[in-house]
Amino acid sequence: MVFAVSAVGLLGMVGLGTEVGAWYLARSAADNAADAAACAAALAVSNGSSYQDAGLTTAAADGYAAGGPVAVTVNNPPATGGYAGNPAAAEVVIDTTFTPVVAGLFTKAIPTVASRSVAMVEPVGNACAVSLTGDMQITQATGDQDKQCYFASNAGDGTAVNTPAASISAYGVTSVGSCFGCNGPPALLRQAASYQPPTTNPYTAIDALSFGSFQPVTIPSTMPANYTLVPATATGTFNTGTPAVATYAWTSGQPFYAYEGNLTIPAGTTLTLVPGVYFFVNASLTMLNGSTVQCRLTASGAGACAPGNAGVTIVLLGNPASSVGNLTIQPTATVVLGALNSQTGSFSNSSGLGAGYTALNGILFYRRGLAGGENIGAPGVNITGNTGSTPTILNGGMYFPNSYVWYGANGNSNDTATCAIVAAAYLSLTNAPSLFSSNDCPTVYKTPMPQVEAVRVVE
Repeated sequence: MVFAVSAVGLLGMVGLGTEVGAWYLARSAADNAADAAACAAALAVSNGSSYQDAGLTTAAADGYAAGGPVAVTVNNPPATGGYAGNPAAAEVVIDTTFTPVVAGLFTKAIPTVASRSVAMVEPVGNACAVSLTGDMQITQATGDQDKQCYFASNAGDGTAVNTPAASISAYGVTSVGSCFGCNGPPALLRQAASYQPPTTNPYTAIDALSFGSFQPVTIPSTMPANYTLVPATATGTFNTGTPAVATYAWTSGQPFYAYEGNLTIPAGTTLTLVPGVYFFVNASLTMLNGSTVQCRLTASGAGACAPGNAGVTIVLLGNPASSVGNLTIQPTATVVLGALNSQTGSFSNSSGLGAGYTALNGILFYRRGLAGGENIGAPGVNITGNTGSTPTILNGGMYFPNSYVWYGANGNSNDTATCAIVAAAYLSLTNAPSLFSSNDCPTVYKTPMPQVEAVRVVE
């Protein structure tokens, strides 16, 4: 009889303990659902879509559909807490009632599980290589780990970044879609992050530039052993290696000079560029195996260009846009070029257009348009690069907004780039060990950096 009486209390205590444990589990599940819903709402705030729909849909998918015993509130900006009034943050509050069983014997109160979460999208680092619209494929690539150099893809599919058996060393990999193979062999300081916000493109102002009319300058059909090009806005003589093909003095309102006809640098030929901006219209630029391309302060070849303030910007245009030429650097070409960090001198007399051309500051290559028939198997930009004793060293921003790009350069450990940023529509890092760096971008080359953003729970 004593056992029978005491057993009632004992079983009641066990039942009450079990019920309390269930309350804690319900609270934990609601907390997790609120975190996920807040992250979804913050992403929607970032991309301009409905944060209410994103938060409610995500909460419902986790078992907390609004209605009945469940109330889901989505706020932007948050109504309470440390981020109240912050337009970049989203708040989700989930309130749900818990029907008591054993506890109902002791109280008529109905317990409520309340969970709250606040999330927002924040910058987390720089991207040294960005695939702007298509997938990124990586076989060999290295990015600065100490400068938070990410590889990023804005593609939203299942192979936004594809790295099967890849050799990667970087701070991190981020993608709008998913990343195949990113958590296997690659050496990353941060775990690869999928389903993240798009990486920002800091070069869109270049696409809005109007380059006006051009005065054509032809390329000789037979290339001499030494050949010098003069930029579009300089005063001087083209082609100092042979009799001049054009001499001009550029003045305000005069059409820019541009090279027409494909320029191919064969083995044994040294191409010298003096600081400035070079336009190629309906013309491909090809640096063959055994060729040399360099920057010099004068057309005579005297004085190596200083990083940044004595560099070059190469612009490939098409008229129509579908006729834009290709850019090719073959494996044993020796190419050492750095971007011009300021366009002020180049375009200062361009009939009031000079201010707009500062968008080209820190840009080494820009290719506008998409040639017909171009695809990942027939890329418009193919930079294989030399990683031997005389390497291909490219410093500055390389912007190919509509191009399929194969890229491999700056891979020599003894002489490497200090600012190598590539942004392309489709990017394949398969040709050679590629080194990306952002060390000197803001200070020396003034190259804008793509910003990697991530969503995180802040409260």
